[in-house]
Amino acid sequence: MAMGIITGATYVARGFAYEIQHLIKLVKGAIAHKGFAIVDVFQPCSTYNKVQTLQWYKENIKKLEDMGHDPTDKAAALTKAVQWEPGNVPIGLFYKEEKPTYDQLAGRAVTKDDISNIDIRSMLAKAK
Repeated sequence: MAMGIITGATYVARGFAYEIQHLIKLVKGAIAHKGFAIVDVFQPCSTYNKVQTLQWYKENIKKLEDMGHDPTDKAAALTKAVQWEPGNVPIGLFYKEEKPTYDQLAGRAVTKDDISNIDIRSMLAKAK
């Protein structure tokens, strides 16, 4: 979570696979977000992980929205992102920032650019 915030993601969230409605809300938010979005999902492995079991997650995770967390506060988001204390492992929306996207700044979508005349063979030859 901290790496996402530090590297410029503007929607950073973590959910839990057994909190389905909460996770759906986070994923929908990421899809709707205009910008770089990251959603981490806790998924307990009952075969190999005998420490962070389903019961462990149920006892230790806490929803950020229940803690009164403000996802527009970058410093608070970073603090929560590195938090891993028993009974207080945060899930939810850590950080959200609205910034103009490239297509908004350029006045056009990059996907509409004509690339039919671009030849990258020389660049690929150098990479060999």
